[in-house]
Amino acid sequence: MTVAQIVYISPQDGKMAEVEPYLRRLVEAAGREDGTLIYLLNEKDGEFVLYEMYASEDAMNLHNENEALHELGSRAGELLTAPPTIERVSYLAGTGQAG
Repeated sequence: MTVAQIVYISPQDGKMAEVEPYLRRLVEAAGREDGTLIYLLNEKDGEFVLYEMYASEDAMNLHNENEALHELGSRAGELLTAPPTIERVSYLAGTGQAG
């Protein structure tokens, strides 16, 4: 079953440039992970927004073991205003190419 979610990451003031490399490494890693269907990094109003889609819950769990994600998590208190907000969504249909 396809798993889709939107993740919002809010850096502290002046920390966007410090957080972004972690997220770019996540994008690179997601491109090599089995079962990652879509992984898009976006920015809106000083906040990062990730659109993620996985072939299964197992594929998402595999991604959640990513080293860059754990490194960012270990520095979250000094870089982020709050823990990331994760919204699970139900994928219905789509088209297009990203990247």
